[in-house]
Amino acid sequence: MMKVRSTKSCLNVYIGSKMKLVYVNSNREVAVGDRVLTFRGEECTVQGYVEPHKPSSTGFVYVVSKEGRVDQYYPSVIGAVWIE
Repeated sequence: MMKVRSTKSCLNVYIGSKMKLVYVNSNREVAVGDRVLTFRGEECTVQGYVEPHKPSSTGFVYVVSKEGRVDQYYPSVIGAVWIE
């Protein structure tokens, strides 16, 4: 079951699941609060994620930019992939 909590400054998404979102380079699990760089070199903070809902989906990662903007990206934008 998914629980979503939204505020003015951030969006947190929590899902109980067997899949893990990990960084491609280190195989370390992505965690809420991680500071990451997008492939464009933009600094942002991970605020949550939603795993794929079907095999052809990639899911989404929610981040907050340094300016406070909430964005929704595919995991590959921050160098991450889903594993089982």
